[in-house]
Amino acid sequence: MCLFLCAIDCHPDYPLIVAANRDEYYDRPTRDLHLWQDYPQVVAGKDLHKGGTWFGVSKKGRWAAITNYREPDQINRSTSRGTLVLDYLLTDQPPAVYLDELTSRADDFNGFNLVLGVRGEVRYFSNRHCEQKTLDTGIYGLSNHLIDTPWPKVIRGKDAMARIMQRRALSCDSLFNLLSDTKAAADHDLPNTGIDIGFERLLSSAFIQGNVYGTRSSTILLINQNNRLKLEERSYYGAPHLGSKTYSSVAYEFEFDVKS
Repeated sequence: MCLFLCAIDCHPDYPLIVAANRDEYYDRPTRDLHLWQDYPQVVAGKDLHKGGTWFGVSKKGRWAAITNYREPDQINRSTSRGTLVLDYLLTDQPPAVYLDELTSRADDFNGFNLVLGVRGEVRYFSNRHCEQKTLDTGIYGLSNHLIDTPWPKVIRGKDAMARIMQRRALSCDSLFNLLSDTKAAADHDLPNTGIDIGFERLLSSAFIQGNVYGTRSSTILLINQNNRLKLEERSYYGAPHLGSKTYSSVAYEFEFDVKS
């Protein structure tokens, strides 16, 4: 994930709403959202290069998402950050306990932000801050820095999410439209993260359309008051850098089995 937005207890029908884009190199092999054969309680996409995932849910009522922390000069570590999402989905540990244990090995990974939850609880942790945070009622945004860092795409995304929360009838299409915003930030609003200004400009939109790198998929997660989940993902194909948004769509709906 490179843009993660969530609304917690902001809509009368859905205590949790997540809208997120995954940005990646187009040639990185990926499998779209699916029920994993090896772990039949897990529904997630899969990074076929390292074996982890960027966003997923468990039928036991767990969900998690991860973004990279942008560090152009980082030393690439062999341990995949995507395994953190999968590990959390497979454990029965409470979120706080999982993150406490992760703290001791957080330096084994390149920079990351991890958001995870169960019913009634959402927590955030970054190994570039190393202090877990409980996310209470509100709208949150995360890209490739710490949570709610006011990058242009985060500000615009949170504002758009707030407007959507004012509608009683909530549709996935409205959230996908939010994620499809291709407007780049003005140069004077761009963060300085140590990369070329042209690349910084490209990465500043919610939906990225580069020649070799861009938005690969968009994911919406809705959890209602009855613990029923709707998860929908759009995976993009065609020529994104030429403006094509041809996509395939996969959706799952089920009630969490919180007693198993």
